[in-house]
Amino acid sequence: MATRRRAVLVGGLGLVAIVSVLIRFFNPPEECPVTSATEQDFAEAIAIGEGVFEPEIWELKYGEHPSLISVGWFDYVSEGIAHSQYVLYNCGYTQTVVDNFYGDAGMDVMLGGYNTHTLTAQCEQDGVMLREYALDYAGKPFMMRFWIQPVNATRVRDIHLAFSVDDDAMMEDYAARLFPNFASCNISAELSGG
Repeated sequence: MATRRRAVLVGGLGLVAIVSVLIRFFNPPEECPVTSATEQDFAEAIAIGEGVFEPEIWELKYGEHPSLISVGWFDYVSEGIAHSQYVLYNCGYTQTVVDNFYGDAGMDVMLGGYNTHTLTAQCEQDGVMLREYALDYAGKPFMMRFWIQPVNATRVRDIHLAFSVDDDAMMEDYAARLFPNFASCNISAELSGG
């Protein structure tokens, strides 16, 4: 069990390094200086988990990489992972840039720590995109919800939750804490009458 927990942690942190490469690959072609994140950037990056992830259960880790702040919360008992990227587009971004970053190739890299990942649902509400995935990690089935949220003209945030399929109640609880009106594509469909 401890080995699996370590592997989940290492896999989650490994994704941070990969995503940092992704940022450079999918950044807009024009020259835009990469500057250090501000204190306000760090505060906003971490704020999404405040009041959501209990510090006695979840270990918080964060760091800065070129053009992004990576924030992870790790529950070693349930093997749950929450990970957020606060992407810094200092010269602004277009929808095309965001679509490219979170396109199939980008998601393949971001979810590369899993043996397989299959998109099972996708929906949008109030400018926030939600994708739901079925995952395999070392032969064990996991589920993930991955939200993409524009913050302002120069910042985009994503956050995902990943739990074992045996921890469905935890997924529902934490998803509802993060996005009370958009916890899943099923809830979104119910609210819209679809």
